[in-house]
Amino acid sequence: MSNPEQRLDELKAWAALAALRLPVDPAQVVDAFGGPAAMFQASIEGLRARLPWSAAQIDRVARAAPATLSQDLEAFLSQGGHLIPFDDPRYPPLLKEISKPPAALWCRGDPAALRDPLIGIVGSRRPTQYGRRVASTLSADLATAGFGVVSGGAYGIDAAGHAGALQAGGRSVAVLGTGIDRDYPAAHADLFSHLARDGACVTEFPPGAPPRPAHFPIRNRIISGLARGVVVVEAGARSGALITARFAMEQNREVFAVPGELFNELSAGPHALIRRGAVLVTGVEDILEEITALFPPRHGVSAKPRRKEALPPVDLPEELERILALVETSPRSGDSIIQSSGLSPAVTLEALTQLELLNLVEQLPGQRFARR
Repeated sequence: MSNPEQRLDELKAWAALAALRLPVDPAQVVDAFGGPAAMFQASIEGLRARLPWSAAQIDRVARAAPATLSQDLEAFLSQGGHLIPFDDPRYPPLLKEISKPPAALWCRGDPAALRDPLIGIVGSRRPTQYGRRVASTLSADLATAGFGVVSGGAYGIDAAGHAGALQAGGRSVAVLGTGIDRDYPAAHADLFSHLARDGACVTEFPPGAPPRPAHFPIRNRIISGLARGVVVVEAGARSGALITARFAMEQNREVFAVPGELFNELSAGPHALIRRGAVLVTGVEDILEEITALFPPRHGVSAKPRRKEALPPVDLPEELERILALVETSPRSGDSIIQSSGLSPAVTLEALTQLELLNLVEQLPGQRFARR
């Protein structure tokens, strides 16, 4: 077993790798080098020989400075926080199964909450009173049945889901789109403190990371990745909650949807999901019945057949929509996309990385990109 100083160095390396947010599987780093500490010490030739990554990804690793987050990490750990790297036994096993899982999670609260049986509750930031009541009631009933609730800590349905679980004496997990040291939105500071006492707040973004629009669609893959199923309560026709539902389907999680009033625009998202095979929810029993079938005791995700119809389109942040529009089904070079975008190479390549994490774009040899 490594001594404390060696383990701290390893944690710093994991934090640095997570900060790069490469659209790759961290297991490849463990298989090739035993962990990122040895990877960051390797020559660029050694990286190319042992990692099946693109030249751009190898270059980002070669230029990274693993010590950048040292002070932030040490301060965070000294305050009782946790960094949970991919090779840590506390890393949620369900999250390891998704495509491109985060290399590490910054966690305030109890890391064990991430391994609880969790159900995602997501929806509009501006729900109706009906939507708030449904989210709160379902979350409370799930807590009573022994499930935790995972959501994004945002206004509206997210907050109602967290609060319902906590008020019923259960646990809840918030997946943040910022650094762990930020309360966003600021009005939810008390909620985040409560979650850190009776659950956890987690993020893949390093301390100080601001609430950029592109961060929130990306963090949604973690919400669904931690969950055994995702419930969409109220959501517009192109709501960001549908991104979470899309990830849930890709990750072989169950998707649930709560029907709403026929003429309410916030019913459009759940109704579209139901038409495409989501489980219609009229009460917690509908959720528990499906989850029991998908997750038998002591087993992982089953091979239950599922419908693969496409989900409705969703809105992306403007910067990502702009770059996605330039990516075609046939491969196109990164240089060509940069030239057409009118943006700097750094901004364009970062947007392409985010689109890879969203599984909307794939990078091919020769730094070429194509739509999935």
